[in-house]
Amino acid sequence: WYIEAAFTVPRLPWTTILTYRFAHFSGDELETPDNEGYRSMIYGFYAREWDTFYQGESAGEYHLFNSNQNTQFVKLRTFATPQWSLTLYYFQHDLDEAQYFGTPVASRDWADEINFGVEYFKGHEVYLYAGIAWSSPNAGAREIFGNDDFTVVQTWMSFHF
Repeated sequence: WYIEAAFTVPRLPWTTILTYRFAHFSGDELETPDNEGYRSMIYGFYAREWDTFYQGESAGEYHLFNSNQNTQFVKLRTFATPQWSLTLYYFQHDLDEAQYFGTPVASRDWADEINFGVEYFKGHEVYLYAGIAWSSPNAGAREIFGNDDFTVVQTWMSFHF
């Protein structure tokens, strides 16, 4: 489940939207025989906007996979024109249960992540995205992966006809 609120910032030269979301994906309790962890049937994309299903482009998409994850998210998106937007994302990832795919960890504090993206829209027919995502491991992630930051540079093109 998630809860989200968005606010359009008034009196700026560009349309600017500030969004906050808290998303919860349950984790498995290792001391029980059942698996209580959230498992999606379809790991989809672009249900409503770029960030609506994947909870982060680096730590969220490459480490946590929308399972055993609590994420606080802040997005600042500004439209220079109706076709172009610039977006800054911040994600604070925590584990729901103190384990990473069955390996116990001492801390649920997983990672902080910052993403920056540029988007181009041409109606519903063309969507282009270029971005960079950077995450820094916190105590829980350092137990599993060490102290290395994780960076993703990406592009996405979508054409509908």
